[in-house]
This record gives sequence, C-alpha cells and structure tokens, in this order.
Amino acid sequence: MKSLTTILISLLLGAFGMVSLTAQPIVIHPEIFTPQAPNGFSYLRVAGQTNNGTELLLVVNYVYNGLNGPTAKIVPVIKSSRQKGIAAWFETEPVTIGQGRGQIALRIKYLNDKPGVPPQFTSDRIEILLLNSSGNSIIGTGLFLRTIHWGGKPKP
Repeated sequence: MKSLTTILISLLLGAFGMVSLTAQPIVIHPEIFTPQAPNGFSYLRVAGQTNNGTELLLVVNYVYNGLNGPTAKIVPVIKSSRQKGIAAWFETEPVTIGQGRGQIALRIKYLNDKPGVPPQFTSDRIEILLLNSSGNSIIGTGLFLRTIHWGGKPKP
C-alpha cells in the first residue's frame, strides 16, 4: 500500500511538473492599461480671409490617440442653422495628421461662382471631422459655433 501511494504521488508530481513546462506565459502589453486621450479638437480660430471673402484659413488644435491607425484625416464642414445642405458650396482638402497632439491649418474655399450658390452667405457653425486614414469612417468630431461671412465683407 505504501508503494502504491508513493507511485501515485510521484505520478501526480510528474504531471504537475510537465504541465508547468508546457504552459505558455501570458504577456500583457503595458499600453492596454494606459489611459488613452480621447480624439478631439479645441481652440478653433480664423487665421485669415481673402478680401473678396471666398477663401478662409482656419487653425485648430487636435488630439489623435492613434487607436484607428498611425494616421488620420481632418476635414472641415461648413454648416448653417438656418439652411441645410450648404456644405456643397465649399471646397477643402483633407489634412493628414499623425498620432499625438498638434495644430493644423485648414484652407476652405467658398464656391460662389457656381450655379445655385449665393454671391454672399453667412454661416454659423463649423464641424471638424476626424476620419480614418482611408477617409471612409468618422472616428471623431468637433462642433464650433463661429459666424463667418462669405463672399464679401458684411455691411457695418
């Protein structure tokens, strides 16, 4: 009986020893537990506008956490609370950014020489979109209430 107990204990210890040799360690990447800054925009300002009011340069601060890839694109959208569908009246190029914080300039052109677009217009909202690197998914937005006169200076 004593030899049977000794054999069973030896087999049990041998089994535990083999399990510990074949077990793989679990590696946890340290960035999983590091809080990521949210994507976002702040401090939108007008850096300049042409005399005829058709081109505008906006500057905005951004934060991109990089969870959707190493780069992303930023696109401004001009809006009005009084009229829908005016975004087609404006033209802009997306700006590519990398992970982190920074400041970018966005150039916007008012297409008042196109049919159906009024020669002068006042917008009151600017939405900044953060898109993934291929430009087919919105991963962040920022809405700013900013009145801008397009197509000429307003009358005093």
